[in-house]
Amino acid sequence: MLQNARGAQVEGAEMQSYEGELNHLGKLEEFLRVKGSRRICEADEIEEIKRQEEIQRGMLDQRELPQ
Repeated sequence: MLQNARGAQVEGAEMQSYEGELNHLGKLEEFLRVKGSRRICEADEIEEIKRQEEIQRGMLDQRELPQ
């Protein structure tokens, strides 16, 4: 017999179940971390594209001004 986090004794099969759940949660955490990182990168790329477009529009506007 083993003890769980609360100190209660658990059978081997129950302990394997806990380990399986922890493994699943670890994989889920990794997936969400990677997915979140990708979304942040995508948002940064979109922001940079918008900034470049604004710069280009500003340059075009300046060329159209009478001199």
